Amino acid sequence: MMAFVTTHGIRRLCGQLFSVGFEGTAVPRQLLERIAAGHVGAVMLFKPNVESPGQVAALVGSLRGAVVEGFPLVVSVDQEGGRVQRLRSPLTEWPAMSAVGRDPDLSRIERCGRCLGDELAALGIGWN
Repeated sequence: MMAFVTTHGIRRLCGQLFSVGFEGTAVPRQLLERIAAGHVGAVMLFKPNVESPGQVAALVGSLRGAVVEGFPLVVSVDQEGGRVQRLRSPLTEWPAMSAVGRDPDLSRIERCGRCLGDELAALGIGWN
């Protein structure tokens, strides 16, 4: 373990605990620098970050492109469905997950989750 800490540095290891957000549809230069330095482990996208699916895919690409070496960057979004849904049309507009969870057909619940996950993964988002 000591060699791992020495190789990556305590700042980079601690940085992986930070999940941050930002304003706007373009990634601020300072955030890209912090990602490159390993001082940020995750970025969460919110409504002010989203214009269109193509713009989000490019945004996520620029975030992931800032990673120099070592730890992968986690990119997440709050895509619960219903009122809390950052990505909307032309993507699927999901019902509230509380309604999905009440469905007695577990295979439909699983399909819903897989479809939602597939849409996010297509944009480079790995955590909902």
